[in-house]
This record gives sequence, C-alpha cells and structure tokens, in this order.
Amino acid sequence: MEELPGEDLIIDVRHGDRFLRRETSDENWNPKAEVAKLYEVPLRCSRDQLALVMDDSDKHLFASGGNRSAKTTAGLYWIARQWMLRGGNQRRIWLCASILPKAFELLQKLFVGTGESPPVLPLELVKRKPSTPRASDLQTILVDGTLIDLKYYSGDPSAERLKSNAIIAALVDEAANLPTTNSLTALRARCLDDSGRLFFASTPTPASFLKAEVVEPAIEFSKLTEEELTRLDGAHIGAPWIYKEFALLENPWLDRQRVEREIKSLRPDDPAVERDYFGRWTTGCGLLWRDFDDARHVVVHEARDFNAIGLSTRGAMSLSNHVPITDRVVSMLFGQPSTHYSAVRATNQRYVLGMDVNCHPMTSVAIQVTAPKEAEEDRDQWHFWCFEQIRTSHGSSFAHADQIQNTYFGRMLEPTGKKSPFEGTGIIVDAKALGWDPTAHRFGGDPQGIAMVFGRLGFDLRAPLYVPTEKGMRPKPPNRKDSFILVKRLLRETRLHILTRCNSVVEAFRRQEDSGDGETPIKNDPLDSAMDALRYALYGIVHAPAPVRGVWR
Repeated sequence: MEELPGEDLIIDVRHGDRFLRRETSDENWNPKAEVAKLYEVPLRCSRDQLALVMDDSDKHLFASGGNRSAKTTAGLYWIARQWMLRGGNQRRIWLCASILPKAFELLQKLFVGTGESPPVLPLELVKRKPSTPRASDLQTILVDGTLIDLKYYSGDPSAERLKSNAIIAALVDEAANLPTTNSLTALRARCLDDSGRLFFASTPTPASFLKAEVVEPAIEFSKLTEEELTRLDGAHIGAPWIYKEFALLENPWLDRQRVEREIKSLRPDDPAVERDYFGRWTTGCGLLWRDFDDARHVVVHEARDFNAIGLSTRGAMSLSNHVPITDRVVSMLFGQPSTHYSAVRATNQRYVLGMDVNCHPMTSVAIQVTAPKEAEEDRDQWHFWCFEQIRTSHGSSFAHADQIQNTYFGRMLEPTGKKSPFEGTGIIVDAKALGWDPTAHRFGGDPQGIAMVFGRLGFDLRAPLYVPTEKGMRPKPPNRKDSFILVKRLLRETRLHILTRCNSVVEAFRRQEDSGDGETPIKNDPLDSAMDALRYALYGIVHAPAPVRGVWR
C-alpha cells in the first residue's frame, strides 16, 4: 500500500472561480485555504491503473478488462482528475454508455456511490443533477460551471447523438459495444476544439471494430523502437492511444486471495479466461448473436410482470394488443403428472423458469409469455419476456433451490411480501440433469437426481422435450443447434424481450462468440449458464404439447 499526493483545488462557490494549487501563489492561496471547507477525494487503485488515472499526456486512453476489473472505476477517477485540472464555466464532460440508464449509473457512481464503493467526488460539488434517467433535463451542473452530459450510443449507427459540443473529457463505458466506426470518429472530433481526451473502458470483444481500429494499432505502436518512432513522426494509427490491460487481480476492491484461488481453478489456455480475467483481446470467429441489439431487445423498466408495463410502453413497442398467456403455457407444460417426481405439480401460473445446472455458476431465468389477443393460439406470434434472473456462484442445486424460494424476491414485489413469487413454479431444465445431479457432491449427494431435490421444495422440473417410447414419454435433450436457431429467430423477429436487470442474460447476448459454425457459441461457462437457462425455457415453451383429452399430443 502506497499513499501519493494528488491535486488541490479551491472553488469560490459564489462566482465559480477556480484556484488550482499548482498554478496559484502562496499569497493568493493561503487566505482562501484558511476559510475554505475541506473535502477529501481519495482515489484507490492499483499501480497499473494509476498510470492511466495520472496520465497527463494529450493521448486518449483505453482500459481493457473483464468484469470486476475496476476499469470503469479507473475511468471515473480519471474524469474526476480531468475536472480538477481543466474544469470550469461551460467546460463540458461526457459520460457515455450503451443505453441511457447505464450512463446515469456512471453519474451516480461519480457523485452518489454504490453499495460496494463510495462516490468518487463529493455531492456538494453539484449545483444541479437529474434524479432519474427519465428526467426531462439530464445535464449536471457543478458549482464551478462545469457541465456533465449523459450520452448513449446503442441504436445510433450514424453517431448523431455523439456530435455537436466540444468536450474536455469523456468516459466511454463498454466501448466495444460502439455500433460503428462513425461513433469513434464522432467522439474524437469532439475533442479537437478544447484539446479534449477520451477514456475507453471495455471488456474485450474481438468482433468489435475497436480491435482493428484501436487495440491492435495501439499495442503495435507501444512496441516501436525509438528509431521507428522518430521515422514515423506520429504517422501511425495507434499513435493517439495508450492501451492498458487490467487483470482482475488488479482490482483493489476485491479479495486478492479469493481471486487468485479462482484463477488457479481455471484453464489458462481458455480464450474466455484470457478475456474475462486478464483483459486480453483474444481472437475468435466473431460474435454469435449478431441480431442482438440493446435498443430492440433490452427493456429498461422496473416491472417484474407484463401487467405492470404501462400501455404507453407497450404501444411504443407495438404490443398494445398483447395479453399474457403464461397460465395457459404452464398448463401445457406441466398439466400432466410428472414422471420424475409424482408428488409435485406446478401451481404457480405467473412464470415459467428455465434453469441451467452447474456448480459455478448456476442460473435460472423467469419467463412470461404474451400473444396478440386475436392470435393467442399462433405460437409464431408469441412474445417472450425475461423478467428476472437467479444466479448462484460456487453453490449447488440445493443452494440454488433455496435461493429461488427466498422471500427476498417477494419483498421486491410487495414490501410486506412473505413468500417468493416463484413458489410452486414449474422449471424447464436440461434433460440430462433430471436423472442425476452434477452438483450433488457439494451437499452429500442425491442418487435420485435434481428433480427430487427441487420436488421436495415444491418445484416441478421438466425437460424441454419429450419423445414417445415403449415405456411412455421420456425426456430428451433437444438438438443443440435447433435450440440456438430458435433463439436467433426470436431475436430476428423481435419477439424476445429482456428486462435490464437480467444482466447475465444481456451480457451473454453481447459477448458469446461464434464457435465457427455460425450457430453455436464457444464454450464460456459464465456466459453459457444464462443462455442455456434461457434456451431451455424457450425451446420447452415453443414446443410444449397441447393437452387433448387428458393426454399429450
């Protein structure tokens, strides 16, 4: 641990005048310092992150790292320092993210903090700020007149939202999701008037244009000899950038020993490990879900039920004529007695859960189904809504079942809720897991399989597909490619809607890479778990047998 001095700044809140210590004489500084109210701004980061935070060059910065590598936090520290050095009346800073609520989250982290980390800058610096991402005026004004704008780039291939005003600094979070090179050009152009700078923070995504336009050129430029640098004289595509990779171990807010144990348990040659744990842009065959678009498929709403989504929001999605049919789907899926655990039957008609069984992570997703009122029987017009995810890390099926039935979820819906909204829910699970439990060694073992573990707690587990045999209907895993093709079809037809809180599902769509066949992903357990839970549920629902005279058709 090493403590280094930072910058000292005095602001006259009456007139907005700024006095930076390094630029102010003792005679002018000392009288003001005696009467000024002191606010400490501690910045906690690793030495590698410090190199970017304290960089005083005229270059743009790129912090590459996996989840929880503190790249965004380092970007916010850099923004705070740029404000201290260069802020002032009508000076402009941008906080950019894929969607507006995420840009607002950056603003909250800057001045309010989260449950995991304190704010970067004191809230007393704010003269005015929006209280929600839906506010009519989203501009933040600081006491010295600095302006902070929220920008988002998803669904804007021409980068119209990233044009107009000159800026002194911009943090672009998850920059690999920038839709086109137009976005990069527009952002760099905003920096020309006021000698502005960019800080890109991003998870490695090899299919992104940034790999060819920024990452690889910046790495190449950093390896040039002094002779080569002199000869080029800045004429290199990587010259404007400083690129750093942030490994997960460099996050000072995480338990280092725990992270080290986690990394030791992983395959070091796995490209997903290199990206997610070390921030490296390993090559692949591109992204699998090329039809996925945040603007089309991610629903920014707090609802946990279709009926709680207002008519205006439904109308904007051209779904004002839709009605919920989840209760009918539940009857189709779970109407017949279970051959896996006969003592239970799904009683909850609010959701259908899809579940992936694994030790780490284990994921369930809560699905509702809607259809046009005039076409409730037409499965090709059904829409699917992913309202919630339940994720268990380093656990077991028993721990996951306990998490699903926790009253925590009930209190989200009703402050006085005394039971989980998922109690008695039917669950679609991988057919291979029904007869055995791959996590059983974690809690003593259960030779009768996962259906027994969940059945004892009132959950009715079924497979996505059943086929007739001489001994009756038997579970069978659906063709793997078929299940992925189904998800692709729903994306293409905009019939799959994911609530923004289901971040693991959204992240899987953003980052799963093509294995090379154009239809299935490269193995990556953290991403696969959420996607598998989703595709099991979707396949089971779409291919659910219609009940006819008490038997399956």
